[in-house]
Amino acid sequence: MSPMRRQRIGTAVRTGALAALFAAPAPAQTNSLDQAYPEGFSILRLEPAPAGDRFFAVPDATTSGAESSLRAMLFVHETLAASIVRTDNDTGETREIVSSQLLAHLDASFVATRWFDANVDFPITLVQKGEGPAAPDSPAFGDVRLSIRARAVGSEHAGFSFAGALDLWLPTGSPERLSGDGSLRAQPKALASGRAGVFVYASELGLLLREHTDTGSAEVGTSLGFGAALGLALLDDRLIFGPELYGSELLVSDRDGAFSRESSPLEALFGVRGRFGDVAVGAGAGIGLSDAPGVAPRIVASIAYAPVTPPPAPPPRPPPAEPAVEDSAAPPPVAPAPSDRDGDSVADGDDACPDEKGVSTADPHTNGCAPKPTSGDDDEDGIPDQNDACPHEAASLAPGSPTNGCPGRGPAEAIFAGYRQGEAGHSTVFVELSDSVKVVFEKTKGGASFFMTGTGVALQNNQNPLLAMDFASNVRSARLVPEKGAVRLLIEFRTDVTPSHRIVRRGRVATLEVDIPPQ
Repeated sequence: MSPMRRQRIGTAVRTGALAALFAAPAPAQTNSLDQAYPEGFSILRLEPAPAGDRFFAVPDATTSGAESSLRAMLFVHETLAASIVRTDNDTGETREIVSSQLLAHLDASFVATRWFDANVDFPITLVQKGEGPAAPDSPAFGDVRLSIRARAVGSEHAGFSFAGALDLWLPTGSPERLSGDGSLRAQPKALASGRAGVFVYASELGLLLREHTDTGSAEVGTSLGFGAALGLALLDDRLIFGPELYGSELLVSDRDGAFSRESSPLEALFGVRGRFGDVAVGAGAGIGLSDAPGVAPRIVASIAYAPVTPPPAPPPRPPPAEPAVEDSAAPPPVAPAPSDRDGDSVADGDDACPDEKGVSTADPHTNGCAPKPTSGDDDEDGIPDQNDACPHEAASLAPGSPTNGCPGRGPAEAIFAGYRQGEAGHSTVFVELSDSVKVVFEKTKGGASFFMTGTGVALQNNQNPLLAMDFASNVRSARLVPEKGAVRLLIEFRTDVTPSHRIVRRGRVATLEVDIPPQ
């Protein structure tokens, strides 16, 4: 064989061998679905607002002005779908690395002043389920979050408030269990909140400084954090409900670029929160709006001890403006003296007896008339019958009043005052009233009843019985019993006696006095 032919055969063999090498299948690689994350990170996406704030995820821009400086909250949320799904690029097979989570937050705040407070949040992953050896275990502690908030403008109930805040995450969680970053995180942010009528709102914008981690199927790093919430506040802010939107946008990415669905978490939540005194209870449900790790639909619930200051009372109405006085050098005209035929200094227009000299009284029916001789006092209230507008109902009002001697007609409040010991075994049970009332007396077995119409008992303590058994009197006990539109005073005696009673009016208040004879 010639040298030239041997050279051609050798070249063909080498070319065929190289082609066969490239055409041969590549050796099998380890299935990526079962590989653990080389660098773990926290997948916690819902960071609760401090205890006592009006929303679940978006914090307020104000601190509390309540007397108590401590607040505490238990916050629980559970994901309803997988929050991390891994896909094999060769086979298309998927695996739910984290299919569900149940998390709890122990949260506490210390209000140093009305302008500054501090908060600590301790997350715990109670239950965490997933598929395959890469699924993290539970329970697992998360990264503890320390927060401070300094209000610059506004107040707890202002229309607009602004504050600066700082969040700091300590590396207390477990990167292998996807509950911690293994390094510090920090987020300075600006907060704004307030109200407009029955609506309340809150918003936040911050820069999350975070170590960049790219696992191939998930990526986290420095992000722009944001949140916004709007609520309807009813019943003096005892009930607040409305939507919230919160998330972050990855600013630098190795794979998908910034602001992608796979690396920028976004969630929405609708919540309801009710306040019962110093305790606030809430519940809500949310959905995931991106494909970033940790994003999932979830339900939330919280209970918090968080005293707040009541809304300020509306300002008093200004007094009506006085009519302007004309500036004139001329003296005002002098009105002619009113006619007074009988010369008793009561003008004829106001004189009930214009032709009979009398005296001035507050009663338009007797003003200007001569006093009539004293006659009887049928109701024994100290007011003669001719001057008593209610001669058969005992009461005492200011002399000269058109209702002089009549009990009050409006609703009154009974304030059980007590007992007064007199001389020689006499005693008096008295009831303070906010107005004079009509009293109906009735003897009962072993005692007496005084029925006061148009009367109520506002304070429960005023219904407690008065025990007088230790006193040297004929009274065993007395108590106020509320009835429909009335109050009954029941007195129990030691012996069978008949008491006397009267209504005494003193200014705007009155007193029912019951005099009890001795044994």
